[in-house]
Amino acid sequence: MLTHGQKCVRLAGIGFVALSLGILSAVQYLNGSARHNGPPVASWNEELPAAHTSEDILDLAEQILVRDCMARSGFRVWLTPPNPIPEDKDFPYVVDDIAWAQQHGYGSDIEKQIEHLRSEDPNGQYFATLSSQQKEAASVALHGPAGKGVEVALPSGGVVGHSDRGCGAEAQRKLYGDFANWYRMNTFVKDLVSERRGLVLGDHRYKTAVLQWADCMRAQGMAYGSPMETRDAVRDKKRFDRGAEIRLATAEAGCAARSGLSGVAHQLDQHYAEQLKKRYAEEVTAEARLRETALPRATEIIDAQRADPPGRTTN
Repeated sequence: MLTHGQKCVRLAGIGFVALSLGILSAVQYLNGSARHNGPPVASWNEELPAAHTSEDILDLAEQILVRDCMARSGFRVWLTPPNPIPEDKDFPYVVDDIAWAQQHGYGSDIEKQIEHLRSEDPNGQYFATLSSQQKEAASVALHGPAGKGVEVALPSGGVVGHSDRGCGAEAQRKLYGDFANWYRMNTFVKDLVSERRGLVLGDHRYKTAVLQWADCMRAQGMAYGSPMETRDAVRDKKRFDRGAEIRLATAEAGCAARSGLSGVAHQLDQHYAEQLKKRYAEEVTAEARLRETALPRATEIIDAQRADPPGRTTN
């Protein structure tokens, strides 16, 4: 997956799979009062999804807690895989993986996979069958009533907030102990990603390397002044079929290496990551500690789910 100043320089958005299949699925909870089985979802495995990394474990445990909470409110939810398309890759500054580019171009094939998964998402399908009143009730049950129970000032500027009620907040409270503290630290640390990338994109060393990259591209007959221009170009499907997309992405990746842009971008990304980590050491350390403390609890939740899944019957 490609990003460059925006979320994803592929045609969807960074973390789009997680967003559409995780967060949006969480929004699309199912009202059990409908009392029907919902649409066919043959390609979705209703068994507990696999979770290998610590991030996946925390994500899956939170889904389980949200599902159980929503069930107590009369809603039904399907769990979704934390990382259903592993090849969905993030390139925030320039495509610099030649093998990936040769296979995926700018990721239009992955975008189609995402759309396919979205179309088969049982949560989304079922949510679409609900009345407007049921949808509103599901949203309130998940997010809590309107109003910001907790707020956080972002390092990039601005203030965001979230209700401290609803199943989402309850699940995070059970995992992390203090919802308000977790929301503030996690939201703050997540915002550091966009802050870091903005610093890289604005650095004169990155801009100089982009000029060298553009010279390399022009030498191949591709007149693009920056990786962002290639992103904009491939949106025109009349000019860029699948083959043209792959050729352009492969050229971009090759020039990223030959011009030194890839190395400069990675060095600057690491430099600003360390700089921001030091500047906001208190928040970064607190967020990491909350994750570490929650991990055993999340593992217990998943293990209990595997040992005694909902709907199991015994003789």
